[in-house]
Amino acid sequence: MSRKQRNRTFQNLVSGRRTGCSAPVGPMRLSRLSTLIPTDLNAVIILRRTAVFAAVGLAAVLVLCGGRFAAAQEGAGNTDQKTYREIRDVKEVSRGEIREITSSMRGGSIPDRALFERYFNYRIAEFTWPENRHLLHSMRDRLKKQDLQQAAGSAYEALNALLLKRMTEIASGEAYHPAVRLNAVLLLGKLDRNKPNFSGKGFVPLPDALPVLMARVKPDSATAVDDALMVAALTGIRRQVEAEQKAIDPKEQQQIVETMLAVLNSEKPDHRNLDVDGWVRRRAAEVLSAIGASGTDSNGTAVVDALLAMTANDKLPITSRCAAADAVGHLDLTRVAKKIDAKQWLRPLAMLAHEVTDEETSVGPVIYYLESVRTALLGRATKDDRRGGLVSLAKEGDSHDALAALSEHIGNVVEKLVSYGINEPDLPEDFPQMVRDLEKDISSLTGPEHIVASEEIKSRPDKR
Repeated sequence: MSRKQRNRTFQNLVSGRRTGCSAPVGPMRLSRLSTLIPTDLNAVIILRRTAVFAAVGLAAVLVLCGGRFAAAQEGAGNTDQKTYREIRDVKEVSRGEIREITSSMRGGSIPDRALFERYFNYRIAEFTWPENRHLLHSMRDRLKKQDLQQAAGSAYEALNALLLKRMTEIASGEAYHPAVRLNAVLLLGKLDRNKPNFSGKGFVPLPDALPVLMARVKPDSATAVDDALMVAALTGIRRQVEAEQKAIDPKEQQQIVETMLAVLNSEKPDHRNLDVDGWVRRRAAEVLSAIGASGTDSNGTAVVDALLAMTANDKLPITSRCAAADAVGHLDLTRVAKKIDAKQWLRPLAMLAHEVTDEETSVGPVIYYLESVRTALLGRATKDDRRGGLVSLAKEGDSHDALAALSEHIGNVVEKLVSYGINEPDLPEDFPQMVRDLEKDISSLTGPEHIVASEEIKSRPDKR
């Protein structure tokens, strides 16, 4: 997909229009897109990353297309010849019985345990039926947002336990269709020990789901299905570690950090294309960002080192490298400040900022990616200011001044682009002038041979 095509796809997704892809895409969650796993396993699903721009509050959508899209939507022909396991030995429940069980669950009790299990085992069995693959997202949402949300007391606990058991079986069962397994992993990542309050906050993720999610994170994954399941698991793990009320003990947190580091430091498997590899590493970086630890112990810099390598890796997509930069700005660096050489970050961050302005052609992506670089420099944004970041660690002098100047010039570009309009599909005509000071600053840090500041930035040939 060319650069112009990628940016046009970005605009189409934000506006809800269809693209030239054979599968329907729009402003949908990963839950909707997760039904589109290629049946020939030569590609991974369309992956969507929703990120809120820290400065402007705009949702960005990234679409990674690997291979061809599967005909997984309703009415489309299925070219997959493999026979997958289906659960059919279940008895359907009548409407009257459904009313009986749902009414009792709202009251917090299960007077008829056999009816309860028969009903939800039937619902779970429906997950595995080929005719329902285009409905997997809505079926999963119904279990989470309707059944669990309406259940109370012991009924809530019983449904949680049943879903944990059965979805674990499906997620681990290689005989099930990849889309079925993926939705099972996504549901596991959404299970909570207690329900959120009216505002959607206050929930505690289900601790028993964490080991199941961690088991799906395999740095040496063997297939595209493993990759898809790993991305889904990383999404759930991130939800666990960034929840306001956590149920993770220090030992589990250390295990998570070590596993994420193993993902970042692993070699790319032969079957995985570069875009998907970048996506996997990006999710791992986001988990580390949510944890905020600099290493596997209080004095280690293993996380910082891994994120620096990821930021500087020009073989990865810009979005993955910017995720690594953003993660650095969210780490607690105070305990390891003396061990971090802020100067070594100058060139990778400067080159990353240059590549953003050089390659991206829409306002929204440029703002988002530059803000990620700025977060590495100045730290995470709070209500009143920014905290942390590499600038705060640099000693007064050349390195500190260079980092501060880079962040200032990035901020100026972002501010001008926000004023121009965050929804504009193309960059302003005077964009070369906007980035002039930034390009000069980057040139002084990396060498003029790497930077060509001209008025032809927008018309440069596609590089991808």
